[in-house]
Amino acid sequence: YLDATESCHASRFLNHAESGSLVAAPAMGGRGVDFFAARDLAEGTELSFDYGVGYWAGREDDPAPGTDSRLAAIRVRRAVGGVAPFLQAA
Repeated sequence: YLDATESCHASRFLNHAESGSLVAAPAMGGRGVDFFAARDLAEGTELSFDYGVGYWAGREDDPAPGTDSRLAAIRVRRAVGGVAPFLQAA
C-alpha cells in the first residue's frame, strides 16, 4: 500500500470509513491513486475512503470505533499473518 505519512498531497488528510464517500482507483499512467465520489456529496461531507482489510491487518492499531464492521476479520488476518510463514511447507 502507499503510505502518506511523508506526503504533502491533500489526500493524506482523507480518513478511513468502510463505506466512505470516495472510491480509490489506481492512477492512470503512473504510480498513485485517483479518488472519485462514491455518490452525490453534499457540501460539507467528510471525504473518506476504505483503507481495506490488508492495510489494517498490517498495523498494530485498529480502525477507529464505528468506522469498520470487519474488525474480527482484520484481527484474524493480523494474527494469521504472524504465523503464516510457519504454516508453509518447507
